[in-house]
Amino acid sequence: MEVRVPLMLSMNTKTKNRTSGLLKAVKDSKLVIRNEARKLKQHAKAVATHFEKGFSDGTGFEQSEFGVEVFNMTPAEAMDILKHRNSIVKDNTHIQTNRRIDERIVERIKNELLNDDWFFESAHVAFNRDGIIIDGQHTLAGIAAAGKEAPVLLKTGCRNKSVQKIDVSRSRTTGQRLKFSGAFPLDESDVSSKFRADIAGLILRSTISLTGKKKKNGKLEDRSWYSDKQVIASHNEHKAGINYFLKNKSPKRGFKKIGLMAPLVLAFKDNPKKAKDFYNRFLNPNVKCDSRNTSPIGLRNLVDSVLRLKASKEIDGNLFSKLMKGRSEVSFWFAEATRAVECFINNKTYTPNV
Repeated sequence: MEVRVPLMLSMNTKTKNRTSGLLKAVKDSKLVIRNEARKLKQHAKAVATHFEKGFSDGTGFEQSEFGVEVFNMTPAEAMDILKHRNSIVKDNTHIQTNRRIDERIVERIKNELLNDDWFFESAHVAFNRDGIIIDGQHTLAGIAAAGKEAPVLLKTGCRNKSVQKIDVSRSRTTGQRLKFSGAFPLDESDVSSKFRADIAGLILRSTISLTGKKKKNGKLEDRSWYSDKQVIASHNEHKAGINYFLKNKSPKRGFKKIGLMAPLVLAFKDNPKKAKDFYNRFLNPNVKCDSRNTSPIGLRNLVDSVLRLKASKEIDGNLFSKLMKGRSEVSFWFAEATRAVECFINNKTYTPNV
C-alpha cells in the first residue's frame, strides 16, 4: 500500500522554511529600524548639545534678531557646524538643508586659503533663526580641508525664508571678476576679459595638476576651480601671447576656439615668430612664411571639415561625442592644436588624430 505522508511532510517543511525566512526578515527589519532610531537619537542629542554650545565667541546659533560680524572660523568648528547644523530631523528622517557639496569648489577655496588669496568680505556664512546653516557650506568645507583658521562674514538670525533669495542673482564670470578688481584692463569688453581668463585657465589645466604640481604630459586636467591668484599668475606669465592673439584672432566662427588658441599662446612664450607664422597660415594657407611645413593647413582643413559636418548634421557618432559636448570639444581641439603647433615648430608632419 503506497503511503503519501512524506509528500505532505515535504510541503509542511517548505512552509516552515518560508515562514522562518519571513520571521528572520521581519526581525532584521526591526533591527535596522532600532539602529536607525538609535542613530537619530544620538544625532538629536548631539544637535541639542551643539545648540547649547553655540559659537566659540559665545554667540548662540538660534537668534531671533539679525546680526552680522567678522568671525574667525577654525577648521574644527567648521567641521562641527557641517556635521550638526546642515540638516534637520523630521518624521525620523534626516533631511539635508543644503545642496550636495561640490569637491571642486572646496578644492578652490582650500587653495585660496593656503595661497593667501582670501577675502573675508566675500566669505559669507549664514544661519536662519532656527540655527540651521543656509549659506556658506562650501566655505566651511574649504576651511576644514585647508586646516587653517580664516575670518568669515558670519550672519545669524536670518529670516527662514531668506534662503529663497540666496545665489539667485546672475553670477559674474572669472573674466568679469578679474576685470573689475583691476587684474585685467578695465576698458576692455567682457568678451575680451573672458578670452583672457579662459586662455589662462586652460593653460593652467595643461600645466598644473589639481594638487598644485607641475605637469609634464600636457594633457588637460578635468575642469576644476583654480584660484583667482593662479589664473592671474598664468595670465601674466603669458600676457604677451594673450595680447597678440586677442588683437589678431579671427572673427570667423570656429577659428578662434579657446582650445585652438591656448596652444598658440603657450608656444608664443618661447617662439613668438613661429606662433605668429602658424596662425597666419592657419587663417590663410596662401600666406608666405619662412617654414614650408603644412601643419597649419592640416589643422585648418580639420576645422573646415568639422564645421561642414556640423552644419550638415552628418557627423559620425563617435566624433560627435568628442566634438559636441563642451569640455570634450575643448580637450579635442587643444590636443589637435598642440600636436599641430609642435609639428610646425619641429618641422614634422602633422596628421589629424581622427
